[in-house]
Amino acid sequence: MMNFVDPTTREKKRMYIGYLTKKPIPRIDDKFSCYNGTQKSNFSLTPWDKFHMNYSQEEINELSNYLQNIFGYKTIVKKNSDIHNENKGESYIIDNSDCQSFLPVYFNSNEFSKIRRFQDKLWGLLCVSLEFKMNKETDDMYYILPFYKSLDQEDSKINVDWYYINYILQEKANPDEITVADWIATVDYHLQNNQKDIISPTKSFEDNYNAVRDTFEILKKDPSFKEEYKTRNISQENKSYISDTLHNTYFRTLYNRRLYILKDFHEELTMDDEFTVKNYNKDEEPYQISYKNYIMKNYSDIMENYEYKYPQFSLVCGKVFSLLKNFDYHSEKELEVQRRQKENKSKKEGTGFKAWFIPELCHIFHLPTYWLKFLQYIPILTYKLKAFCYISEFRYVIGIKPLSIINLTYAATSKNSDIIMGNRHEQLEMLGDTILKYLTTIYYYNRYPEKDESFLTSIRMKNVSNENLIQLTNYYQWNRFFLQKKFSINYFHPPNISIIEGMRIRECSNAMHENKPIADFFESIIGACFIEGKTIAQGIQICQLFLSRSKLIIPIPFNYKPTIDEYVREPGYDYDEIVKKICKFLNHTYSKDSTLYTVLHLISLATPTMRREYQRLEYLGDAVIDLITINYFFNRFKGANPKELTQFKHLSVQNQVFADIIYNFGLIECLPFPPSTKKEIDKFIEMKSVHKDFPFHKNIADLFEVFVGAIHIDNGYQFEKTNEELVDFLTKHIFQHSAQNQSIERFEVINEIIEILSVIGRKYSHLEGFLRNPKSVYQ
Repeated sequence: MMNFVDPTTREKKRMYIGYLTKKPIPRIDDKFSCYNGTQKSNFSLTPWDKFHMNYSQEEINELSNYLQNIFGYKTIVKKNSDIHNENKGESYIIDNSDCQSFLPVYFNSNEFSKIRRFQDKLWGLLCVSLEFKMNKETDDMYYILPFYKSLDQEDSKINVDWYYINYILQEKANPDEITVADWIATVDYHLQNNQKDIISPTKSFEDNYNAVRDTFEILKKDPSFKEEYKTRNISQENKSYISDTLHNTYFRTLYNRRLYILKDFHEELTMDDEFTVKNYNKDEEPYQISYKNYIMKNYSDIMENYEYKYPQFSLVCGKVFSLLKNFDYHSEKELEVQRRQKENKSKKEGTGFKAWFIPELCHIFHLPTYWLKFLQYIPILTYKLKAFCYISEFRYVIGIKPLSIINLTYAATSKNSDIIMGNRHEQLEMLGDTILKYLTTIYYYNRYPEKDESFLTSIRMKNVSNENLIQLTNYYQWNRFFLQKKFSINYFHPPNISIIEGMRIRECSNAMHENKPIADFFESIIGACFIEGKTIAQGIQICQLFLSRSKLIIPIPFNYKPTIDEYVREPGYDYDEIVKKICKFLNHTYSKDSTLYTVLHLISLATPTMRREYQRLEYLGDAVIDLITINYFFNRFKGANPKELTQFKHLSVQNQVFADIIYNFGLIECLPFPPSTKKEIDKFIEMKSVHKDFPFHKNIADLFEVFVGAIHIDNGYQFEKTNEELVDFLTKHIFQHSAQNQSIERFEVINEIIEILSVIGRKYSHLEGFLRNPKSVYQ
């Protein structure tokens, strides 16, 4: 994780953070980021095997077999599940064998006792109470271990830092037992001898600590030094200098083991001065007592035989301190607001509450700088790790093997929870929404071959509505895996007290709009499934698997092809030549049984049956074009936010854009329209020749969607093939212009109107007759 110089041995080392758990931690191939304030750090997860570090391969194999027999190796890695391997020919379904097989890391009872004690001390340090006790009955574990690797030795291996576990967070604040009073006396000694350069406020704490330690080790053996400082009063000038060397230093009291941060020295107060004790019990009167006697009264078992060495030293001011609360996980703006609030509060309250301490009862808390950096990442890393384990469980519940933990984590992390991952969540949600539209479109198109476009649109909208997706997500209890709250120290709990519980969204209410993020969560999972595919075809297949798992669609063959009973050719038209021209126009492979022939007959015959089939093809082509468009911009602009992707889509899939393409390529004149339709189109062409921006009728734009629908059927509903044929054409004639279009700002107005309509829809959704689904209002 970070490089440092061992303060004792001066050896260069690299420090790592280790976690010991009862559950196998999922392997995350990609690096992940954590923020401390505005500072970003990247981390990666790597498995560590104690035996591979210390044993030969023969010993490892022997021990592995032993552990398998004793612990039940396979029973450790298996989980009970109602998910069955429905398709053994494909490797998409998770079965028990997909769980990580791992060699349990064995620690002997003595080692494990030290590790457990280290957890108590570590979390006690972070959470103020140094006698913090972990709940050992829970199954979480997540024990934190310091690791190191020597950089001075070429063949050094990563090992547990037992020195740190045994000594750094022991009962005493520091191995040398240096108190604040010892520090004061030592620095004052140097000042009397004009040796300011030895211990200075400009030096690091480690350098000053080592200097004080070395000097005090000599001075404490000198009887004259002890006698002098029994009665010595430190001058105000020296007090100020010494205070600067100790400012914001941590110390731990001898009697209650609490951690404080040192702020200042009192000018006059000593341990024999009195203060007023106000009892919480109103029946008892306040009383006066000296600081020394107060400690004796409340901690007599510890202080009974204690002999003071520095009775004349002034008291020091300390503030109750929690490292956990001190670490900042905020933006610069948030930090600035907090600073101003503290300043205003300080001005209103004057000096505020201060606690005064006898300096020789305060042990300097020697915590190296590199460990302070390490500690500040423990809460967020522990949260991230538990989140990864939690999402690993979610992956198993869904039962789709190709889904990686990192992409599923993106899908399950809202923008409120994590700005960086949440932005990716919104991108996946937009991609998933379009894929959901595409897959349900071809599903209903094939399942209901006799139904018209109005029925297909209605049933699709009903099943992909936010309300239905919310119901599905809640029914399968997937909503409990949706991380919607931002990580905050305020509700962070150490391991063995659930972290994730505070992060889960509340149980769903009846108000659909309050739970819309859950519907977005469902769609983002679809997006995550799609990008896991090594090819577009595989991505679509994984998405289909997820939708069939959610029972939104059921597996059916996609092989419906529209036909008509009797082909009637309009005189004067060469149908073969027209179909070949359309194929060349759209980069499609020509065949004599192409659905495009059916399209030409549908155009020429204006009967209700023909019109129904024509609109069904338009319904299909619209979904195909949407997915080609979103897939292009999703991969072309990987850093684009969802709003920008939406704007690009709006610019690309306009009816007028499609109509202009049909007109500019000269397809209108060669299509076999009925005489009435032909006459109407001729008027549009005449107006277009006079006014270049004159808009065509929507029916002309619909032709483009019908052609795409027919091509997709020719390709056997293989989206990858259709995309390959059309994407270059669309890129050249639409997408490039959309990306460069300078009028993109006007689509921000459209988005704002959509948001307003959504608000109105939510506000008046209780009124009878009002459309409950905002999507229908947008259309």
